[in-house]
Amino acid sequence: DDVATVKGLTGVSKVILSLKNKAKGRKGRAKPVDRRQQGNVAYYTDELIQERGQLYADAGLAALLRRLWEGLEPQDGHIDQATYAKVYRRLYWKIVDNGTAEDCNAMASNEWQAETQGQPGMDYGQFHHSMFVFVDLWCDGLGRDEYMRFANTMLAP
Repeated sequence: DDVATVKGLTGVSKVILSLKNKAKGRKGRAKPVDRRQQGNVAYYTDELIQERGQLYADAGLAALLRRLWEGLEPQDGHIDQATYAKVYRRLYWKIVDNGTAEDCNAMASNEWQAETQGQPGMDYGQFHHSMFVFVDLWCDGLGRDEYMRFANTMLAP
């Protein structure tokens, strides 16, 4: 649902702005910020959030996510937490240079709870949303081509 996607991206923008404000030193210079807490604030205007929200249903991106999903061999239309954690760990280590296994596992568990809202399994819609938010958050570009390149690099089965 495009409205839910835009609301989700707007929430991400508030987190990024908050982190940016916390990272400011007394003299207005930014302190070093862990990669997991970075983002490009310029990407989170209302207009750009709307534009990126349209990429949510892009046929090419959806096909890539569907191939990844099918490679996970969902049972009865769902994957379990262990399967999701495996995907999450793979992505975490591609993004985080100085992480720890404990941090990775905790973040995977937190993301699982947020995405499934406490349900025992994740369906394709939840998985698609989770992976789109990952691409949107970490892609260093705004267009379809940049999203596809990044998604292929990070998510391709």
